[in-house]
Amino acid sequence: ACPMNENDEFVRKLRERYEKEEISRETYEDILKRYREEKKNTEEIEIKDKKRDYRCAGSCTLPSGEYEDISAAGSVEIMGDIVAKKISLSGDVKSNGNIKADVLKCAGSTKIDGSLECEEINIAGTFSGMKIKGESIYIGGKAEVESIKGENISIGGAVETKSIKGEKIKIKLSGSSRVDEINGENIDIISSAGFLRKCRGKLKANNITGEKIHLECTTANSVDGEEVVVGDGCIIDLLKAENMKIKKGATVKRKEKK
Repeated sequence: ACPMNENDEFVRKLRERYEKEEISRETYEDILKRYREEKKNTEEIEIKDKKRDYRCAGSCTLPSGEYEDISAAGSVEIMGDIVAKKISLSGDVKSNGNIKADVLKCAGSTKIDGSLECEEINIAGTFSGMKIKGESIYIGGKAEVESIKGENISIGGAVETKSIKGEKIKIKLSGSSRVDEINGENIDIISSAGFLRKCRGKLKANNITGEKIHLECTTANSVDGEEVVVGDGCIIDLLKAENMKIKKGATVKRKEKK
């Protein structure tokens, strides 16, 4: 385990999650680094061209409105909708509104009772909310949301959502994931291997539709693509593809050549 000396409650809980293997070492160190950096800041609100910069460490309450840069660490409560160029949050974050920004980075435990729309999104830890929309989306940890839509989507960990739509979708499974619909051009779903089992993570889906599709440790009702590779640990009810490759450790009940 990683050495820690802080008596901080958030850090203690984070370390417990790492030791229980709920999050990876990479996610643990990323969250910890961000949290330490933000804790160095003191609370500061600065007016710039009628838009505010917000800095806070500790117990933070962020009013709704438009901002330039937001940086908060600790116990963070966002009251209403916010718009900003850059947002960096770490710790225990709760929001009762929508968030819109050019860049959003959040680490720790984040709960948004609204939608998230940003060009660049980087999430580490646990995240829950409604809709996530962005150009570049990275989620490391566990996410429970209504839908995810973006151009480049990368997920490492576990996800529960009704829909994932994107041009390039990559999911590295760790834990149990559930997605009703996955639609994309290039879809790559792999599982990090464990010591005693091939599938450390698993995904259940209703329908997966794309052009180039590579699957591991995935159970799906239907997979439809042009070039499809069905790898170890997969159970597929119906596979439709122009070109298909099914590995020995996979089960495909019905096949239809396009």
